[in-house]
Amino acid sequence: MKPDNLSWDDLRIFMHVARCQNLSRAGKQLKIDQSTVSRRINQLEYALGFSVFERSSSGLQLNDQGARLLAQVEVMGDGFSGLLEQLSSVTNTVSGR
Repeated sequence: MKPDNLSWDDLRIFMHVARCQNLSRAGKQLKIDQSTVSRRINQLEYALGFSVFERSSSGLQLNDQGARLLAQVEVMGDGFSGLLEQLSSVTNTVSGR
């Protein structure tokens, strides 16, 4: 594994692909090109040192390692969403004298 090469963006794309089971649909959801989605999944698998999907003509299915990774990435995603909510509730108004 090459942890220095791990990227939240790649993990976020992985999460969408895992849910859609399709590169094209994930790309549409993310508003990025299918080839970019494919490249980012390849980068992720290279950084991890293992594949996360079983590829077939009917789409992509998570393998066992991919399923374990998805569970952790979803926790990260929930944490990131919570952070964004918290930051959006912070007011940037001037107060005091």
